[in-house]
Amino acid sequence: MSIVSFSRLFALTAIAPFLTAVPVLAQEDIAAPPPTAESSPKAATNDVLSDDAEAMGEEEEVAPPLEALPEIGPEPVWPEPVGPVSSANDLPAPAAPPSRLFADDISYQNDLIIAQGSSDNPVRFESGAGKLTAQRVQLDTRNQTVEASGTVRLERERAVEVRELRPSELPKRGYRETALETLSGENLRFDFKTRTGQFDNAQLQLAMVSISAGALFINGRRYSAKNVVLRPGSMSAEDRRIYGTPPLNIRARTIEATAGDGTQPSSVEVRGAGLYFKNTRILPIPSYVLRRGLGGGPAPGPYRLTPGISFSSSDRILVTTRLAASLSPTPGRLTLGADIGLSQRIGFRGGLGLESQSGAGEFIARARRNDIVETQLTNRILLDRTPEILYSSPTFATFDLPGGRRAGFAFETAYGRYAERLIDAPDAPAVRASRLYGRLVFSTQLRPVDGPFLRLFASAARYGGPSTRYNSRGFEVGYAGRLLPRVNGGVSFRSTSLSGQTPFLFDEIEIAREVRTTFDVELSPRYIVPIDLRYDLARRAFRDTTFGILRSYKVFAYGVVYQSARRDLRLEVRQGF
Repeated sequence: MSIVSFSRLFALTAIAPFLTAVPVLAQEDIAAPPPTAESSPKAATNDVLSDDAEAMGEEEEVAPPLEALPEIGPEPVWPEPVGPVSSANDLPAPAAPPSRLFADDISYQNDLIIAQGSSDNPVRFESGAGKLTAQRVQLDTRNQTVEASGTVRLERERAVEVRELRPSELPKRGYRETALETLSGENLRFDFKTRTGQFDNAQLQLAMVSISAGALFINGRRYSAKNVVLRPGSMSAEDRRIYGTPPLNIRARTIEATAGDGTQPSSVEVRGAGLYFKNTRILPIPSYVLRRGLGGGPAPGPYRLTPGISFSSSDRILVTTRLAASLSPTPGRLTLGADIGLSQRIGFRGGLGLESQSGAGEFIARARRNDIVETQLTNRILLDRTPEILYSSPTFATFDLPGGRRAGFAFETAYGRYAERLIDAPDAPAVRASRLYGRLVFSTQLRPVDGPFLRLFASAARYGGPSTRYNSRGFEVGYAGRLLPRVNGGVSFRSTSLSGQTPFLFDEIEIAREVRTTFDVELSPRYIVPIDLRYDLARRAFRDTTFGILRSYKVFAYGVVYQSARRDLRLEVRQGF
């Protein structure tokens, strides 16, 4: 998984709902004298009768009903003391959902509520914010503190959007999945008045990342963690049994997170971080790479770093990375990006660019040298874009089709000055010209629904210098989705009609009529074999084949892929979020 998404998924501020949204039972709400140890109840609840109490039978003693209390929010509001009540009719309307405390033994000492359990039958404290379990829980209603000792675990369910690990050529189909987020560790202490606390040996399982820390300290809106390990994906014990533990992880000496308060943005600062494969350090991660600004005012923008490595006949060894920094508090509104590549044979590849995304479309202004042209079957082209301006529209004139499909139009346009050279002819003069390009596409695949699809397209390019133009129009029809029980992908027929000519090789349509297949073969839940084929109907031969092996960890996969036409062996990473 790339460092890019890794850093973006990390959010220690997600701990706050666990700690600040836990309702606390006040001692003044108890309707009867506190029970003794001999007659301690199995469950204390603000319901008239809890489900657990009903299941115990008529002989079990049940605690008197407790008043429904508000949940503790970012600014804790503790209930005012109330007088004793004699019946359920004296109670206010219960909150929904109720708060419940279950334990083998519950005792009351002045302002303390002490619940005692065991490793086999721990204390359970349930509320709308989630569930807390521990061997012992102590609630101090006067000082407004909570202490939980032994093995402490807080749980809550959250619906998350997950994307399938499909081939990059196909739209990613998303689905909703309920993730059980947990915060576990030892000896939780939290003061709601000062909003300070500590959690030892903390393990945080969020929907998209797993975090472990030797110690977690809370001070108001500031969270500090020491000796932190982050792994992509939050997998259950059953998922880990099936997929294994992801070997890629980020380790940091300290991480400090500050939650936003409406006037100041949230932020995360990381020190002493590095990317690891299992226990082996691969490379250091500068602190600015993982720093985040989450809106709400001026702040350092989110940085993204995507490393990659490939071995090819053109570059021999090529190491690439993309570094992006947001120049706007609104994510995606204005981003400065740097694409940097170091080729063993060619030297520097890459450049700088500005990107802007909004409801009006995507706008890019960039300049690149020795650019990699990924659309062609050959990798012998060196292209300078000095500069290039591109615009991609949002889809418009959309309408629904049977089977949950949606169709619509989109267009893109580009203008730039280009210089093209060939690696195999270093002494030949470069082809230089300006180029104005436009492309219109109609697609029935705006929603990633399994089934047949149709795509219509037309493009036109005009070049400076001699009156030269190059036009194309065509269609693609095919099927995308689950093809066999263990085969996911697509197959299509594509036909293109051409007219005119272009001075550039990078602009040519190389296969006018082709059958294209993109398959993922699932050997097992842990291993995926990607197979892409392009068959030229005019030549009656395969022009390109791509195959590889990927190791899947449910939420991401990585491995090596070889492309025959470009003679390119590369590292491929897929993300499921």
